[in-house]
Amino acid sequence: MVRAAYVAYRQLCQKSGEAEARNRGPDFGARFLDCAVFETLHRLRESEGAAAFATVRGFFVEGTEVYPGAGIRDRDHIQICVRDPKQILGYFLPRRH
Repeated sequence: MVRAAYVAYRQLCQKSGEAEARNRGPDFGARFLDCAVFETLHRLRESEGAAAFATVRGFFVEGTEVYPGAGIRDRDHIQICVRDPKQILGYFLPRRH
């Protein structure tokens, strides 16, 4: 689905003459292109009458290896986008040490 949304996004940019978004910054931490592709995916699903995604989760590999040959890096992280606020049942504030 994401690949198809990327293709559709590129086609939309070409038709409109609008420049494609680009991920920028260290390790492409400013994910403008990724955001545009996912927004295109959501719009495509909506136009097809498909059910909306309530949440989206992405894993990002960033930074340097935490030790030689490591499969994890010092800036790896998961981002969660809650598109439907009704999905939030509660939250907590972590304690400061």
